[in-house]
Amino acid sequence: MHLPDLEARETAVDVHAHIERIVAQGSDLFESWHRTKAGEVWSVEVNTSHWPEAGGRFFAFVRDITERKAAENELHRRNEELERFNRATVGRELDMVELKKRINALSRELGHAAPFQLDFLDDAGDGP
Repeated sequence: MHLPDLEARETAVDVHAHIERIVAQGSDLFESWHRTKAGEVWSVEVNTSHWPEAGGRFFAFVRDITERKAAENELHRRNEELERFNRATVGRELDMVELKKRINALSRELGHAAPFQLDFLDDAGDGP
């Protein structure tokens, strides 16, 4: 297979431009998707170098990162889930603080001591 056949993400034009950048820079480390002869696509990390002193050859090390990408995706999914849980929890706590403020204000209007200690808040006057 030729490189444009192997590369599943970049077009032949993109591959050519990428090769030109590697020649100019001397090397590159990047992630991509490669295709097998059977058409299966897999996630790869490519570390490639252009060696003019070796007749202009390219040397490349290609590593299968399918498992790493799956683990990264799972970690991202779980972090999003935790963030949603955190937002919901903080939102409920803020609602509870507002409710306690209302109860304290109503208690004071009725001539009673405020039942909730809210001195930790920036707003003054929510304590007993």
